[in-house]
Amino acid sequence: MSRPDAAPALVVLCSTSAEYVEAASRWRDGAPFPLLPGPVLDRYAAVLAVPPLPGVAVEPREGVVISTGGEFSRAAAGLLAEATRRSHRHVPQARLLAELTASAGQLVAVVALASELSALTDWPGQSGARVGVLTGRSQHSLACLIYRSLTVRQARSDDQSFVVSHPLLAGALDADAVLTEDLGYLRQQRPGLVVLHGQGRECSMSLLDGVVCGRAAPLDVPLPTEPGLRATPCLH
Repeated sequence: MSRPDAAPALVVLCSTSAEYVEAASRWRDGAPFPLLPGPVLDRYAAVLAVPPLPGVAVEPREGVVISTGGEFSRAAAGLLAEATRRSHRHVPQARLLAELTASAGQLVAVVALASELSALTDWPGQSGARVGVLTGRSQHSLACLIYRSLTVRQARSDDQSFVVSHPLLAGALDADAVLTEDLGYLRQQRPGLVVLHGQGRECSMSLLDGVVCGRAAPLDVPLPTEPGLRATPCLH
């Protein structure tokens, strides 16, 4: 039994994905927000540096939420929709691009695991809808990303912007970073906005002295490339 003066819990750590799905279906404004514990959440907690982990307050946002894939992605998307007062619909993977085409001109948040999106025949943005994709390689990553998107304002330490640019793009001379060593600022400070000026055909960010990439494998483990497909710089 908790003490009468104990502060109410702001988050609830779920031990299994099934527990997360169940807790997500019950979440309403003011209740502890469901999370999956693990290294991903630990890294975000270190960025916040203000324990305990903050709760989630409802903040209406424009647009709709569309999810695809399994029940976990449906639950994560439902949390996002409930916390932002947006409608949510879950569709089969085969219907996602058609749903987005029908939503052309709207703001759409697409929620799914990376493995579930890999089954699509094209990038969601080709539909004409104004799409933002929230995805992760694992359930832990996706759950944390949803939470981060709803609490990131509490992680800011200042209202400055920090611009990182490909060295050959217009405006590179005015950017805050064109070298990987320039990124050290981001390890010490938390600007309100980080802007990346890169080339849209890549999934990595090229700088003068290196490449910023989101790959999870150790650097000495080569990733396989598909025959006939051009490899991105981080795979060379």
